[in-house]
Amino acid sequence: MLFRSLKWITIGGSYYDGYDRFTSNLNKDQLRTRWGADVAVVQDRWSVKGEYLRGQEGAHNPTKHDGWYGQAAYFFLPKQLEGVVRYDWYDPNTAKTDEKSTYYDLGLTYYFNVWTKIQVYYSVRNQQGPAINNNLFETQFQLAF
Repeated sequence: MLFRSLKWITIGGSYYDGYDRFTSNLNKDQLRTRWGADVAVVQDRWSVKGEYLRGQEGAHNPTKHDGWYGQAAYFFLPKQLEGVVRYDWYDPNTAKTDEKSTYYDLGLTYYFNVWTKIQVYYSVRNQQGPAINNNLFETQFQLAF
């Protein structure tokens, strides 16, 4: 559900409580609960967005997780060249102390028109547990019709 109190701000929330199959047991439906809240402030050349989420899987000794992200963007060339910086944090199991991940993202998007864009993106990924070098550089071309 989204609520827009003013033209430039949107506040939202979500909730799910039901059954689903997931990685702990693919042959049996299990309880899954999720909720989240988000906010976005969008002006002509800049925007700030963020979201928090929390959830759990299973009824007996459930696995609980939570995370959030914050993002800021700015159009260096109005409606053409946009820069984005983002911080993303996630804990897939709050009962364990060594599974959190933190991503620091930086990107540029060039909009050719409202249907076509190209994105260049770099993500520095810090994850607890075994050391894995999984930083990501990505280029994406998108065409809508």
